[in-house]
Amino acid sequence: LFEERGARLATVEAQLRAAEQRERELTAEVRCQSAQIARLDDAGAALQAAQEEAVAMEAALHERSQEDARQRELRRSLAQENEEARTRWRQACATVDDLRSRLAEDGQCKSELRDHVGSLKAELEAERAES
Repeated sequence: LFEERGARLATVEAQLRAAEQRERELTAEVRCQSAQIARLDDAGAALQAAQEEAVAMEAALHERSQEDARQRELRRSLAQENEEARTRWRQACATVDDLRSRLAEDGQCKSELRDHVGSLKAELEAERAES
């Protein structure tokens, strides 16, 4: 009976170590994803500023529509850059949303893992108390 309890205790301790290692891995992954979200937020802000600048420049060119063909070509170019900036902005937003979703899922996994670790610790304490 003592050997059986010892084996069970060793199994629970191994599970606890594995769960704690997984928790550390998830914590590192969450930190990495948080940093990536911050970088994407910064990139999104830069894209937004570029889009606003392109829109402002396009409006200024529209007011001077009497100018020559060079200005018309510049307006066309600005419109294209504006559309590209909007496309990049939408892609960045989708990426941020995806990362936030994954971060929330990882947070849920971490919470469940923490609960599991707590159960294992309680079980280990109970086993130790019985021993």
